[in-house]
Amino acid sequence: MTNTTAVTRAIEAELAAAHVTKNQLADSLGIARSNLLRRFNGEVPWTVDEVEAAATVTGISFWDLMDRAKQRATQTQKTLKEQTK
Repeated sequence: MTNTTAVTRAIEAELAAAHVTKNQLADSLGIARSNLLRRFNGEVPWTVDEVEAAATVTGISFWDLMDRAKQRATQTQKTLKEQTK
């Protein structure tokens, strides 16, 4: 799992937990939903400001979101290693 994918998955999880839609996130970022979806699809990288705004809109800090992304990436790497044994 790439860092970008880990951040994307963490944002998706936090949006769901906070009951915030992607439309609401797009509005808070001031971008069109189609542009937001390009980030979720990995076509366009997230900016630090966008990740910070996503964290804020879901009610957590930027650093908590980044920590959750790191945990997700670490767990995925462990799972992949176990599957290849």
